[in-house]
Amino acid sequence: AAPAAASLPAPLTPQERQTLDQVRPGLADRLDAYFRGGGAPVVVNTPPSTVVVPGQYTPAADTVVVRDSLSVPPSGITPPPPRSTVQPLPRVPVASVREVERAILETGLFRAVGVNFEFDKSTLLKGSEALLDPVGEVLRQYPNLTIEVGGHTDNIGTDAYNARLSQARAETVRQYLIRQYGLDPARLVARGYGETRPLVTNENPTGRTLNRRVEFTVVAR
Repeated sequence: AAPAAASLPAPLTPQERQTLDQVRPGLADRLDAYFRGGGAPVVVNTPPSTVVVPGQYTPAADTVVVRDSLSVPPSGITPPPPRSTVQPLPRVPVASVREVERAILETGLFRAVGVNFEFDKSTLLKGSEALLDPVGEVLRQYPNLTIEVGGHTDNIGTDAYNARLSQARAETVRQYLIRQYGLDPARLVARGYGETRPLVTNENPTGRTLNRRVEFTVVAR
């Protein structure tokens, strides 16, 4: 509904009318019509500029929202997409064979963050192999190593569900390395830890991404 008469802005000045008509011809008249009777919303996309709206100045605006009597936006005028509030997840670099070798031999642990699976499944997503292949190369070079493949999840879901899912995903990684690199199955043990060993907080998307990981721990040399 149109605002109450007491809240109506002052009539448009000639300068305001000129500025609005530069945004879109006839826009000033349509604003006048709105304040006289109200109507359906229309979104007018404009290039970044200072746009004058009755009673309000909007610096560097890229969208002007006005109302007129049209029930749908005119042809060629479409609402902008909603702006996402989700922060982008961190890009995970692929470790080199040398980096994996040093981690396993010197610390006994290599942590692979970014090994992704299909939602609610233990199927590896395309691209995850690139994070696992350096591990396979190292294990092939050092046949005396016995490794635990540990699966870890975030805290979304119940404890029991996450324990089962992480066990299944750890087994998927184990089977991939055995199949692709001809490793002795006795050298790899799969174990799911669920959400019991978080690295960081689970209170934001980035933290949950870091907690969803696969760890390779040396059991015997």
